[in-house]
Amino acid sequence: MTPFTDHPALQRGAALLLLGAVLLVALPPVLAPLRTWLAARDAIADEQRVLDRLALLDARRSGVLAAASAEGPAPFIIAADRSEAANLLSQRVASSAPIEAVRIEALEHLADAAADERPGAPVRLLVRFEATPSGLYTFLRDLESGVPAIRVGDLTAAATSSPGAPVVLAGRIEVSAAFLLTEPSLP
Repeated sequence: MTPFTDHPALQRGAALLLLGAVLLVALPPVLAPLRTWLAARDAIADEQRVLDRLALLDARRSGVLAAASAEGPAPFIIAADRSEAANLLSQRVASSAPIEAVRIEALEHLADAAADERPGAPVRLLVRFEATPSGLYTFLRDLESGVPAIRVGDLTAAATSSPGAPVVLAGRIEVSAAFLLTEPSLP
C-alpha cells in the first residue's frame, strides 16, 4: 500500500483543495476594492445623468424666461392658472376667426385630469364652427402661425350647404397651446 503522498491523483486533489481554500480566503479582500470602484462608478454615472438633466431643465427655464421678457407678444400664454390660460386661449381663437367667413358656435375647455396635474401640460379647447372653405383655411393659418403658437390637433369638417349654394363647412377643431404659469401675487 502506498502512502497518501505517493499517489499522484490524490496529490493533485489535495493541491486543488488547498488552492481553493487559499482563493476563498484571499480573493474577497482583493475583489472588495474592485466592487467598491464599480459601485462608485455607477453612482457617479447616475449622478452625472441627473446633473445633465438638471442643466437641460435650467437651460429650458432660462430660455422660457428670456422669451417671456422679450419685447413683443410672448410665444406662449402667460397665466396664473389653467382656467385663466383657457380663457386667454379662447380669446386668441375667437380673435383669429375671420368675421365674414367663420362663425364659432362653441368654445369648450377640454379638461384632462391627468394632464392638469403636470406642470407645462398644454391647455386644450374644442372649437365648433361653421365656415367657408377659404375662411377655414385662413382661420387655421392664423391659429398656427400667430403668437402665441397654437397647435391644431383634431379637425373634422363636413359640407352642410345644399346643392347649388355656396359651400359651407361645419365641424370641430381641437386646439392646444402651452402656457407659462406666473407666480401668484402674495397679499
